[in-house]
Amino acid sequence: MEKKLENAQARLYFEYLSYYPIEKVTQAVDRAIKELKWFPKIAELIDLMNPAPADPSYWTEFTRIELKERELSPEEAKRWLDQIYARVEQEDQKEAGAREQRFQDRKKILDAQKKIILGEA
Repeated sequence: MEKKLENAQARLYFEYLSYYPIEKVTQAVDRAIKELKWFPKIAELIDLMNPAPADPSYWTEFTRIELKERELSPEEAKRWLDQIYARVEQEDQKEAGAREQRFQDRKKILDAQKKIILGEA
């Protein structure tokens, strides 16, 4: 099934990936095609370009450098970080909902199997 990339989504990908050299982005896309099952998220492409260290201090330094490169005022930086937080929160809520739905689906299957095994069907 083919899915078209929406204009807003394409702009978002461009916005985040335009900070990287085109060669790195192209290599990441090639890797994503070979290694991922689904259309890659921006974060996945970035990870394919720059595997992030597990050390949390890396992210603090990364964020500091990002803010400095963008030359944001403290108010702009707070808005920028709030937007990132809101996006992460939204993704977490979607995943939590999907996880709960998978749990409920599995529970129904197990309940049905239990009734069959116990002869209650």
